[in-house]
Amino acid sequence: MLKKLGEAFFEYKGLWKQAGVVLILGAILLILPIGSKTYIGLEVVIRPFILAAISIVFALVTTLTLINALQKAKEEQ
Repeated sequence: MLKKLGEAFFEYKGLWKQAGVVLILGAILLILPIGSKTYIGLEVVIRPFILAAISIVFALVTTLTLINALQKAKEEQ
């Protein structure tokens, strides 16, 4: 099973790279202030959406990788 997971990871290597870019951009957006001091409410509203977007991207990529690994394991049996 671990071998199939590794193969699935390499098959979705480009997708994992894109997910890494999303993580880096999300981290930059979370670290840097978004608006000026007068628009501090905007920053408070946007940050949860950034965190949710990062979580959704990684959940989808992980799910796709695991589904592919399970399908390959079933095909071999």
